[in-house]
Amino acid sequence: MYQVTGKTGILWRTVARWSANGSVTGRVVGVSSEMAAANYEPPPFDFEALDAMVNKDDEGPNPTIINAKTGISLDKNERPLIYSLLREANATVYAAKNLGKKKLLIDSSTDSQRALNAPGEWICERISHKLLSYSLDMRIIVLQRALAAWHHSGVKQWNRLAKTALRSCFVNDEVLTSEQLVKICASLSKWRFKGIGEVQHKLDLAILAEDKWDINKISHLLWSLAHLKAFDLRAFDYMNNILTTILNEPEFDLTEVTDDTIHRILNANIVKMSHTGRHHIVLIRLLKALETQPIAVSQLSPKTILAVTAILPLCPESGTIPHIVRRISQSMHRFTHAQSAHMFYNLALLTNIATKVLDQLVGSLFEFKEMLYNTDAAYVPSLTAKLLYTFRTFLGGFDHRFVSKCLADLNANMHLLGPFSLVGNLQVIELYMAETGQELNEQQVTSLKNTRLKLVRTDNHGDFVKPLFEEQGEEPIGKMKLWHYGAIYRLTNCGKVPMMTKLIQFMDQVTEDSLLAALKDFLLFIVNISGQRELCKDRMFLNSVLIVSTQLWSMSTNNRAVTEYWVYIKFHLAVLGLLKVFERECHTKEDKSGRRISTANPIAGLSLTLDMESCGNVEIESWLKAAAKGELTATSASDIILLRYMLFICVAHRHPIAEELDINANHRIRRLLTDCFYGAVSGPLFNTNQSSDKITSDVLEFLNRAMEPRVQPLNRNMAYTKLFFMQDMPQLMMALLPEVTLSELLPQERYDVPLCDVALWLVEVKHVDTLTRYLEKAGEVKSETHTHLREVSSNLDIAVFNIKSVRYNFHFGPYMCHIGIFGEDASQVILVFFNGAYSDCHRHTFDNQRRLTLKKMGVQFVELANVDI
Repeated sequence: MYQVTGKTGILWRTVARWSANGSVTGRVVGVSSEMAAANYEPPPFDFEALDAMVNKDDEGPNPTIINAKTGISLDKNERPLIYSLLREANATVYAAKNLGKKKLLIDSSTDSQRALNAPGEWICERISHKLLSYSLDMRIIVLQRALAAWHHSGVKQWNRLAKTALRSCFVNDEVLTSEQLVKICASLSKWRFKGIGEVQHKLDLAILAEDKWDINKISHLLWSLAHLKAFDLRAFDYMNNILTTILNEPEFDLTEVTDDTIHRILNANIVKMSHTGRHHIVLIRLLKALETQPIAVSQLSPKTILAVTAILPLCPESGTIPHIVRRISQSMHRFTHAQSAHMFYNLALLTNIATKVLDQLVGSLFEFKEMLYNTDAAYVPSLTAKLLYTFRTFLGGFDHRFVSKCLADLNANMHLLGPFSLVGNLQVIELYMAETGQELNEQQVTSLKNTRLKLVRTDNHGDFVKPLFEEQGEEPIGKMKLWHYGAIYRLTNCGKVPMMTKLIQFMDQVTEDSLLAALKDFLLFIVNISGQRELCKDRMFLNSVLIVSTQLWSMSTNNRAVTEYWVYIKFHLAVLGLLKVFERECHTKEDKSGRRISTANPIAGLSLTLDMESCGNVEIESWLKAAAKGELTATSASDIILLRYMLFICVAHRHPIAEELDINANHRIRRLLTDCFYGAVSGPLFNTNQSSDKITSDVLEFLNRAMEPRVQPLNRNMAYTKLFFMQDMPQLMMALLPEVTLSELLPQERYDVPLCDVALWLVEVKHVDTLTRYLEKAGEVKSETHTHLREVSSNLDIAVFNIKSVRYNFHFGPYMCHIGIFGEDASQVILVFFNGAYSDCHRHTFDNQRRLTLKKMGVQFVELANVDI
């Protein structure tokens, strides 16, 4: 016990500065000094400050008055109790932080522990009873210290006091100033308080009622609300709206705003965007401000530059990009390894960067890579996935040495695996093996397979686990979402049991507040599994998907924010063959497959191709007209392939609109699309001067632009990889879904099955020796190994003819055909497709569509599966 002489006699003196920050001058503490409460923790003992408070002349007409500086005066009769609270709180914090006695402070059932907690409990009870007699600023100070003590000790008495103090801040309809609101929220967020539910509505109203906000206070408040995960408060958008107004003012000067303020605004909104999937226009306005005032970029710290790069994908055409890239290239030495890695990853999410800027960026990337090789820095698993994706995006391929370095870091840090790093690394490894498989030696392939086995480990219950650090044993990987299970199953064919369990239990955790996140989770799940052929015959799986879909639909009624999600979900339900049942159960026939959507949504266009038999001219024409008005750019590869695929399906199925297009065509559309689907067309395909009434010249001109360039077929692994890394950018994620669907609809995998095995199968099953005789004549030698093939589907009418040539892995229209057998006549063609190991793909929508299209075209084909796989 410490003693102090003075007018107040003996006091408990073990007390820190009794505000959460700042010094105490006399017995008056300025309210403005409390604003940094979330950023500073003072030392626990400050005798000089206490002496100044105690010995201050306490004579005056009213010791409880608030002075002109909005300071706080303490009545001398209240000082001992307040000082006792501060002594206990700060001693508790000091013991926990500096003496490591947190376990000693936690409630225990022993008498000694109860005795230890008795003084503090008595003080907390006394303070609780007298809180409402204190000024509002004093209540906030009590809240701050109680929260600090509760956070560091876990003793329940502090939690009770914190809750009581928090309630007391919102009683009697007292008007809270912006400074007080900032202090309350800063304290709650700093000490990770989770019990704001009962005052959340009052807090929201108090913020909305206050109008004296400046950009600094707003940044503090947004930062606190983000850490409290209070994204549903109207106050969050209210603060952003005020910021937008400030940023739009003509005289606004961004260079006068501190770097910390900009950082808080950016990070608060980034955290909200990652949780809710929605971003506020203030982020775009901030980018515009940086674009018009580029000197502000040079004043930003590395952490703020990192935050700016995180929002650049929201506005890929932003003029801020060159300034940011220039700043990065000029000050690489100022960024940490982790900051550099995240910055390059954020820039890799941008879809179009000017060539000059890209050259500068790639130069910085090579500098960063060399720096990595010369240091001992090792990255956590999430960053290895991001780095591999970044280098693949910017360099257009993989650097084997850099991949080895990243995989070494990954293998060394398996104990740090999480859902993102597990799926991300699996996806990148799959992409790496698919693109460089021919270049890898046996040792590299073995190493990659071993890494995959280490990643995908399950316990006895089928749940995914990771190893413990420096210990024997394993622990579950927490926070796995439904779509993570779907992605792992697509990549490895593992984890079906936990995936089904998660799917069945999915709706148990969905509430009205989490509906948007649940729809995103379910959409990504159904996108990942809708292409898996073997699931089409699993009735339990399909029924579970249908049940979840109908329950989500019932919760989505009259919610416009989720409309776009349902366009994609319905399409993939159609792919799984569940759409008709879903429409019947949910009474949604008027919105069938999204066809009634007025915009040229790519998925809405693809849904038209799934059912060409019942698709009329009006629907396709309206979709094409909407696309021609600028709603589809026809500049990206996926847009061009989509438009060409629409034309191909219409022509193949002899749709009425194809006849109208033929009238205006300068070339035979069917032959052009069959022989040169991905190639460039010399000259305009359609004559826009002779357009009919139904097919306007604007549509024909739009189709001409789509037919001009040569495009590369879509890479399925790359499409899924991009989708994975765009998961936190809903706008970009939605834009990628058509590309993913097209890559699944038109797979480009090559298969090299010996021709003699195909010839043997034709003889044994179809009793056709045409190919056998051709091989004997050509002197082909039979392979030593024999591939066991099984028929999946076929359309063979006239299989006996003289073979003129055989082609391997070529395109017939949009489809990758693995073997083409051609006779002397143009009609003498047999196409051979391989479906990998799937011998039961009869029912999948994409396969059925290809078969039906080829039959409509009168093409002979056979689909085979490799039984040995």
